[in-house]
Amino acid sequence: MKELTVKEIADILEIPSKTVTSRIRLLGIKEVRKVGKTNIYDPNVVQQIKNPNPVGHPKKAAEPVKPAKSKSKKVKK
Repeated sequence: MKELTVKEIADILEIPSKTVTSRIRLLGIKEVRKVGKTNIYDPNVVQQIKNPNPVGHPKKAAEPVKPAKSKSKKVKK
């Protein structure tokens, strides 16, 4: 299989190019080479981008978290 651009990867996966670019950045994938301003990637990148590791914000705690005590001092008037 030939080397692919971001647009070609997006077309294969049927997702927006911006999503491909953000997943490439998130996974730390480097281009194979550049042609002008265009980055060229290895075809194996498609599988990595298709199934990215579950990364993101942690789920909310089951129990509500107690607010921290305020450390500020009250000013007397």
